[in-house]
Amino acid sequence: MTRTLYRNGAVYSTHDPFATALLIDGQTVAWLGSEEAADGMAGGDVTVIDLAGALITPGLYDSALTVSPDRTDTGQSWAAVVAAGYVAVTVHGSAAHGSAAHAGAAEAAEPAAEHATGRGAQPDVSGVRAAGQLRALAAAAENPAAGLPEARLWARRTVQDAEGVGYLRDALGPHLAGVEPDEADRTDATALTAHLAAAAGAGLSAGWPVHSAAELDTLRHVLPAAAAAGAPLRTAGVHLAMSADLDAEDRLLLARHGVTVLVTPSSGSPLRTPLAALAADGVPLVLGSAGWTSGPAAPPWSLVRACVQHPDPAQRLSARAAFLALSRGGWRAARAAHPLLGQLVPGAPASYAVWEATELMVQTPDSTVAAWSTDPRARTPLLPALDQETDPRCLRTARDGLVLHDDGTLDEVTATR
Repeated sequence: MTRTLYRNGAVYSTHDPFATALLIDGQTVAWLGSEEAADGMAGGDVTVIDLAGALITPGLYDSALTVSPDRTDTGQSWAAVVAAGYVAVTVHGSAAHGSAAHAGAAEAAEPAAEHATGRGAQPDVSGVRAAGQLRALAAAAENPAAGLPEARLWARRTVQDAEGVGYLRDALGPHLAGVEPDEADRTDATALTAHLAAAAGAGLSAGWPVHSAAELDTLRHVLPAAAAAGAPLRTAGVHLAMSADLDAEDRLLLARHGVTVLVTPSSGSPLRTPLAALAADGVPLVLGSAGWTSGPAAPPWSLVRACVQHPDPAQRLSARAAFLALSRGGWRAARAAHPLLGQLVPGAPASYAVWEATELMVQTPDSTVAAWSTDPRARTPLLPALDQETDPRCLRTARDGLVLHDDGTLDEVTATR
């Protein structure tokens, strides 16, 4: 089994905020700690990589990646996604309705090898709505060589009874994890309650955008009604993209029913979602690329920056909270089987990204205190400074120990040391 020791850098981990070295043993994080302790790890069959000051973080999770059909069957688009530091995504494509979902699922899958990128394969795919893409993505997930141990697929279709759930199960198989109601049902309390109950009863998540006042008013009635009918909303999960105006009672309603809010910062308009208020009320947040207009995935540090620099100072998140929504938060919302996914701690899956960053800091959202600090006494893991002219560059991305992206920098640096 391959063992790799990364050293002479920085490791983003709450387990040891001062760690400068990380040992990967096969598919697992085996150890992290200081340079002095790393001396004892080197040697034998261990491959040593000199980070030269680079930062290792958990691999990122894009909870709303919008992919057009012509992008999903090319290795180039997946290469761009993993090169941005993402090791997992929830894919949103063109909507599939009725028989189209069944027809799309019946299409022959392209060989998973055609999706291979870099040294490994495309990232873990946690959801999809585009019918023509479902079978190929599921096939890639079933192929161990593709580096996709599991795929969670989303379907967009009205599901108001067990028969509807069974239809989707037949079409998409065991990879189906969530369903989105048709747009017309988002303001129909009866239909939406039935959708929630049927999805949750089958162990599926349900999710949809809530943008208008009418959609928000419907949601206020639907969540309590579905819960009163016995729907296990917390267990199955409800994911909502919220841009409607939320008051304190709305936020508490979301927290009470275990709703996760999807935040999709836009490259063209400011955020409206009350991030800090939602977080303070215990509502989990996840980040996604759906609002970005260029490229297959949004630059991850731009998503973090958008949360830290929310136009309403009272709603700004710390960089740490925003990063959590782009890493561990995504895995938790997707009901990942391994509880340590999205973290760099001993025993966690070796899913990580390596970054070349100009400066590392602790960044807070509170304008009344120093917003930028490198004081080690805080015992807070450091993240790249977001006030730089250029974003950190991803040097390597790996999922379960399998390298998905590598630009060659780390090997070059190690060879010259």
